[in-house]
Amino acid sequence: MRILPQVENTSPADTRTIITGTQFPSGSSVGLAIYNKSTTNPHRTGYDRIKAIYSGTNWAYYVDGSNASTLLQGYNNTNLDVVGYYPYNDLVTDVAKVPFRIGNTEATNEDYMWAYQPNQAMGTIPLTFNHLMTCLEFRIRKLYAGPKLTIKSIVYSIAGRKFVVAGTYDAKNGKISPTMTEDKFGVVFDKTIKQSIDYPNLNTEVASCAVMMPELIVSDGGDATVSATIDFDNETLHNNGGTYTFKLSEVVDGSGAKGLLAGKKYVVAVDVSNFVKYAGFPVCVDWLEDADETVTIPIEVE
Repeated sequence: MRILPQVENTSPADTRTIITGTQFPSGSSVGLAIYNKSTTNPHRTGYDRIKAIYSGTNWAYYVDGSNASTLLQGYNNTNLDVVGYYPYNDLVTDVAKVPFRIGNTEATNEDYMWAYQPNQAMGTIPLTFNHLMTCLEFRIRKLYAGPKLTIKSIVYSIAGRKFVVAGTYDAKNGKISPTMTEDKFGVVFDKTIKQSIDYPNLNTEVASCAVMMPELIVSDGGDATVSATIDFDNETLHNNGGTYTFKLSEVVDGSGAKGLLAGKKYVVAVDVSNFVKYAGFPVCVDWLEDADETVTIPIEVE
């Protein structure tokens, strides 16, 4: 069995922590599990744990810690279930219980993904990865010719509810089992919007601050008000619109589903002058702006 993951679209991913393109960044490690239904029952035990590392042009594979190159043997030619998760974790022994911890810095606020393709035969198996988290992104423009403006952090709170910050998830369906919650959740940034030399076209520079969190939907305990406080390095702005509030029921995607949903991305436009102005409710957008919303790895099985 030879696994040769390639990417359907060559659009690059912008960052390590939040996948915004249709391929994984160079250096990414993806976890794979392959179940052979003819030899393994139940399918969650006794499988090969495969670590796939992407170099930017090809993949290297390790089975249970040993370098296996690209050749995997001993599988039946039919009834294969393939499961994937990202990022890879050496401690995972059961893909139904992949641990996650939502980081509170831009570098650790990771994008977790899962993939499942059951009942596959020999040939090309497209393994499509889904985003586990919700992405809420503030796109902040500086509309004045004064000194630079720095975004230091964004802190969220929800009246009467808590944020899930750690737990496990099932890589077959993305279902989360929480183990830790917090009253508030924040991410530290160091994003600076510099003074533009192209005055008055100061609104051409945008600082994008994207935060990952589990889904928050109206059906999970009813409607709720979300507060987001953006901490600028300008104290005056805190008293002139530094806190943004909206109700979950006011956030609607293209299908009519309400709330901040898993696998969805929401954008809030923010203009900053002598006060902070938010452009209405968060708007649901394609996670990948110019491509499909999923990352797909075709797996070649021989």
